[in-house]
Amino acid sequence: MKYLMLLSLILLAAGCGTMKDKKILDDQGLALILALDRTDQGKLSVTTVIPNLSKDAKEKTQIFNVVVQGVHEAWEQFRKKAGKYIIPGQVKLILFSKESAKQGLSPMLVPLFRDPSISSTVFVGITDGPAQQVVQAKLKDKGMIDEYLFGLVNKEERPAKAGESRFGYTVKTLYTSGLDNTLPVLKLEKDEITVKGLAVMRHGQLAGIIDKTSTPYFYLLKGISYNDILVFAFNPKNKENIASLSFTSNQRALQMTHSNPHKIGMKISVQGQLFEHGGYDVENPEQYDMLKQTITKEIKMNCEKLLKQLQAMNADPIGLGPYYKARLNPKEWSDAWWRTTFPDLTIDVNVELKTLQTGISN
Repeated sequence: MKYLMLLSLILLAAGCGTMKDKKILDDQGLALILALDRTDQGKLSVTTVIPNLSKDAKEKTQIFNVVVQGVHEAWEQFRKKAGKYIIPGQVKLILFSKESAKQGLSPMLVPLFRDPSISSTVFVGITDGPAQQVVQAKLKDKGMIDEYLFGLVNKEERPAKAGESRFGYTVKTLYTSGLDNTLPVLKLEKDEITVKGLAVMRHGQLAGIIDKTSTPYFYLLKGISYNDILVFAFNPKNKENIASLSFTSNQRALQMTHSNPHKIGMKISVQGQLFEHGGYDVENPEQYDMLKQTITKEIKMNCEKLLKQLQAMNADPIGLGPYYKARLNPKEWSDAWWRTTFPDLTIDVNVELKTLQTGISN
């Protein structure tokens, strides 16, 4: 009898605890995404997505939008609209419109970063178009919008493991001289959201965009291993003249001479597997070497083309600035010096290609 009474008390306590937890959840909303746009009046349009926990709800998420002067004012306005406290601690993605990024993200990033409940590992992205439209998009067969968007940016970062699109690193670039970064660009097109490329950020301000086709070359220049397939069309009209190379590893080595700091050597070592051979007979050693030389030239040309684009933007997301900063006398280095030097820097790119395939290793 004694044990039965004890069991009854435990079950009663467990039941009360569950109802209490449910009431807490009913009184609070967990923000999953933040989308920020600058209005024409200089105010902030802030949109958030929270899960809808009601059993009878047709929509799995609720979306709220408010127009405010500052970021933290938004939480109080969300509470009034939702009738519950909106907690930012579960935010996993922060989106800014391209137009907002052109004006600079610092006034929005820094107040958010001061909130201890928001993790420094949250993803940050740029939208080509209003950020509000992206999170409010009605997409067929894509599931919950927060999971879909998070999956897109996570998939984009995972092959490179760069960590550049994380909240903490993005804020770090605001205060570190010579340090720039990139963020994924999302675009809503009809009933689909796609990653269109990388936004190049210079101290939190949009300097330009690297298109999707140039992304692999960006990671080669940065020296980050990136699992992707490069397709080379030597003659686009002839399908037989297409070669494809799948990366297995890549490395970058830099060499600067103190006597001429305006010139730097960059060696890029690429290892990959050939799947298509561009019409070359790879069983013939001479043709196989010709194919390797042709692909090497293509990689070098595309890397040099992207370098010129970055120098024209005067943005250095590939990390040459930190390399110089670590090797120059502190009296010689300054962010102003680097911003003057980088656009005219002579960068000698040398590409070394090692291909692997069945029966062949060169």
